[in-house]
Amino acid sequence: MKKIRLLILVLLVTISCKNPMEKIVGSDVDSDFAVQNTVDGKILLRLKPEVGDKTTTEMKLEIRPSNSFIPLNTDITANLKMRVAEISDSGNIYHLDFQRFRMNTSILGAKVNYDSQAEENSLPRELTADLENLLAKKVIMTLDSLAQIQYLEVEDKVKKVENMQMNLNTIFLPFPEQELASGDSWTQTQSIYGLGDIDLNFTLEKVTDKEILIKINPTEENERIWNIDGQYLIDRKTGFTRKGELNIKDDSRKVGVKITLKSDIN
Repeated sequence: MKKIRLLILVLLVTISCKNPMEKIVGSDVDSDFAVQNTVDGKILLRLKPEVGDKTTTEMKLEIRPSNSFIPLNTDITANLKMRVAEISDSGNIYHLDFQRFRMNTSILGAKVNYDSQAEENSLPRELTADLENLLAKKVIMTLDSLAQIQYLEVEDKVKKVENMQMNLNTIFLPFPEQELASGDSWTQTQSIYGLGDIDLNFTLEKVTDKEILIKINPTEENERIWNIDGQYLIDRKTGFTRKGELNIKDDSRKVGVKITLKSDIN
């Protein structure tokens, strides 16, 4: 009889305990945090910065072609500061200042290096002019609450910079409209430097009081074309990216791209 009672007690406890994958960990977050728990224990991924919020980011792009007779491996590192200048209903306005560019590549088999803070560089002047021009200007960017770039310009030129947008959107993950539970996934198209538009599958992997871990994989439709893996660590207070890594390999064109970034959020 005691064994039966014990078994019944264990069953009752097991049934009453909710699946840990159904509820989000970290429900005791401050009311001003960007990412809040919903009434049913899920979360809504959103950007919610305040005017004056700042981040310092280092982003590195590694390009590894494998179909070239002459090695053309290229590493590009950009250091930039971002400040929230204005909050509006249509989107939040950010001011970006590029602090430093570094590039290591090869041209006709010869290694070529560039550092915007160095006095001498081996990269031809015509290839560095655009980089140096960008270092001297302020980039203005408008992001909506789902971390989608709505507008991008350099200084007072009212012109959308498509190539730059392709580079900058990897600093943020595109958030979904719907609320999410642990293990939920969504699909978004991202423009990746050197590869164009790619459909990526994002999965909410882990949530704590301060951070959110999101894994990135190929969708079922393109997993035979793209070899993709990555993960982003999102700050729960602002929705900004703290750390990120994305590896993409295109077997058909024999090229691989790796993006890594790290941000300090003030």
